[in-house]
Amino acid sequence: LENLAEAAPKEDLPDLPIDASATRELSIQAFADQPRVQYYVDFFTNRMHERFQVWLTRMPRYEGYARERLVAQGLPGDLVYLALIESGFSSSAVSRAAAVGIWQFMPATGRQYGLDQNFWVDSRRDVIAATDRALDYLQKLFGDFGDWQLALAAYNWGEGSVARALKANRAKG
Repeated sequence: LENLAEAAPKEDLPDLPIDASATRELSIQAFADQPRVQYYVDFFTNRMHERFQVWLTRMPRYEGYARERLVAQGLPGDLVYLALIESGFSSSAVSRAAAVGIWQFMPATGRQYGLDQNFWVDSRRDVIAATDRALDYLQKLFGDFGDWQLALAAYNWGEGSVARALKANRAKG
């Protein structure tokens, strides 16, 4: 995953348009032709092809449970791909920022959602517990922001960061 952080496009790509209307569905097809999306499709099919194949090999172990839980909570099933990109479905994944597990919970967020972290156990690595808590967190973020693109940005970048960016944009407009 370290390579992904270095994969930022060299040229400045245009921002993705975001439909601010609240929806419980992901509008993946609407973004398929965007230059930024095409850049990452190329990245994962070329430079990261072998690593991505490992991720896809791990995916069947977890996808069924995660997708079933997503649908049961009324969330888009395609949110399962968040775990694919966050961790490559590796429960031992650790980010530079100390996010852990397939859903890459930060320590404070993990504790906030009841995932124990101590000398003996780190529940952020427990695929079932972390999946259930990640879905609770995603549901909360969608409730806060009313839009899946913003909820996913908040999951990755932090709720406060997205809220501040929205506030700054409102002040400009």
